[in-house]
Amino acid sequence: MKIKTMLMIVVLVAIILIVMVMLLPVNQLIPKKEHNNRIEKLTFTDISGYWWSGEITNIHVVHRGYRMYLGDVHWQYDWSTLLSARWCADINNVGLERAITFNSRACYHWIDKRASIHQTALAVDAKVVSQLTGLEAKGQWLVNISQAEWLYTLSSLEVQNLYGEAVWKNAQWHNGEQWIKLGEILSTIDSKTASVFELNTIDVDGPLEIDIKTIVSQQQVTSIVGYVEPYAAITSSLSDSLSLTSSHTVGARYYYDYRW
Repeated sequence: MKIKTMLMIVVLVAIILIVMVMLLPVNQLIPKKEHNNRIEKLTFTDISGYWWSGEITNIHVVHRGYRMYLGDVHWQYDWSTLLSARWCADINNVGLERAITFNSRACYHWIDKRASIHQTALAVDAKVVSQLTGLEAKGQWLVNISQAEWLYTLSSLEVQNLYGEAVWKNAQWHNGEQWIKLGEILSTIDSKTASVFELNTIDVDGPLEIDIKTIVSQQQVTSIVGYVEPYAAITSSLSDSLSLTSSHTVGARYYYDYRW
């Protein structure tokens, strides 16, 4: 009887602890004030729900002096991964006036303390990119990230095993004098070494043949190599812009060979 009683007590305590964890508000785990103080450029208004289902509202990021609104993020835990070594949740976001939207599946590998995202679809209006980069642009970026992994620390973003594709649709760029239609441009990003990214950009449909490789290491651009060549005659304004930005020209081809 004593053994049975002890077992019942252990089971009851376990159930109580599980219920307590299930009903613990996520804002107790991630206090807004502490987060906003630790990560100055990323803030939010409120976080609600539980670890298995909830949302973060009014997310803002400060970059280049702009305070950009990124919208709300919602997550829902996938209970089918509970007994596995990889816990996953489905995440979605809708930004202001749908300027940014994404859907993703995020996982935490609790044995080797890695985080990863899969099946990520991201749509970004060019006005958001303009705010981030200072580039005067129009159109929309459609991004698909097959997979990205990083070591799980709040202070580190050491991304590993990243591959994604981005299509700039209805691309337009303002060179300071006029809007230039670029059609459709494809970029792929790949990272097989921690924090080193290779970005390859080519034209899909537009007035310019583009083939440029950009290497980013430790969050800094270390090289830009490739060329741009018009398929037909271009305006003097665009020709001047290409001449100004390229390292040298051969015939109608503008070469880029910058290394830092």
